[in-house]
Amino acid sequence: MEWIIEFLIIWYIKLPIYVIGGITVLAMIFAPYLKAEPYTKGEDGRIIPNEKKGWYIGFTPGLAVILVKDDRPVMFIMNYQGHTLGVPKEDVSDLPDTLKAGKEYNVIPEDNYGITSIFPLPKWDIYMIPFFTVRYLWWLSKVIVFKTNSMIFAGPPPWRAPRIYKLDYLKLEKGEIVQSSGYSNHLRVMPFDVFVIVPIVETRDNVKMKVTIHIIAKVTNPWLAAFAVSPGESWYTRISSLTQGIARNFYMSKTYQETLMSEHKTELSDALIALGDQEKLKESLARGAESLNFKSESGVPILREIGMYLEYAAIYDQDILDPKLAEALSAVAKAEADAKSRTTQAEAEAEATKRITEAIKTEEGKMVYQRESTIRTVQAAPEGAIVSINTSGKDNKDEEADTIRKAILLETKNRNKSG
Repeated sequence: MEWIIEFLIIWYIKLPIYVIGGITVLAMIFAPYLKAEPYTKGEDGRIIPNEKKGWYIGFTPGLAVILVKDDRPVMFIMNYQGHTLGVPKEDVSDLPDTLKAGKEYNVIPEDNYGITSIFPLPKWDIYMIPFFTVRYLWWLSKVIVFKTNSMIFAGPPPWRAPRIYKLDYLKLEKGEIVQSSGYSNHLRVMPFDVFVIVPIVETRDNVKMKVTIHIIAKVTNPWLAAFAVSPGESWYTRISSLTQGIARNFYMSKTYQETLMSEHKTELSDALIALGDQEKLKESLARGAESLNFKSESGVPILREIGMYLEYAAIYDQDILDPKLAEALSAVAKAEADAKSRTTQAEAEAEATKRITEAIKTEEGKMVYQRESTIRTVQAAPEGAIVSINTSGKDNKDEEADTIRKAILLETKNRNKSG
């Protein structure tokens, strides 16, 4: 009987602790050196996918990673506090098959804010009773390595490895829009910035421009973002092509001056957000903007079919391609601004005159107006000049007139100091 107890202690406690404990220590030390990089540079300097896929992958907040074997997904892991991958609460029975296929991989809120969002606890299974200690210790080992190095166990290859895909996109770097080319081994489930450049658009009055659009996007379903796109395509190429199409339609329907107005810019922003938002799509269509709305045959927002959502979209910059036309339009805009400024100034002076006229109808108002006029006269007079201070008809020997004169001089002195 004693040997049975000893065997169980060794099998369930000592051996798993020694073996997995040793593996954990080694992983904490060597994981950074076994990191899977999505791409590398070849001998000719070209960026190529990394065939040495590594055992561990960096796993910062906001990322979802798909582990694959022979290009088939075997595991989805996500690091997004307060969220998990699962079936959405709303009814999905009316969705097309492409959306139903990956419905269990929707990014949905959950109550659990702990580490089990990233590493679910092993499920209890009667067939795994002989190995339950190993399973829980292995779970604990992954948590420890993650907490230490912000990395997760992804390999070893060729058993499984992170899915790598081609990704070229535009981003803002040091105040400039730059091209980022390479490969990626993750998807971003938290909002992130990208930019789309439309090389040429033409307005209704034949002004040709280059337009840059700023977008804040996020992945709402990693399965669809990875596997519902066409071969050779990525989520960015889909967003870019749709954005360019909508932008061209928008500019074709507006004059150059209209593209500068905030209400028309909002129309473009709403149409872009409607690419992934059902409510925005309904609102935009209700306003009669059919030419600005691209929807799938199933009637759902077209970006929803690849598990993407746009939180924000707006014109970042627009440049007129013809330098001479740009200079001419700039001169027109400056002239209009100057004219508007002069009109505004004239209206302000007219309004001020009207108020002064109304104010000096009363004795008190007349006194205040004359006092202000006298102060301005004193301030404008050259040094050494003699200025007569009007006291509203008061006798110069009158005590009240003397008080007024003193007050005016004191106010003038104070204003000169502050000026």
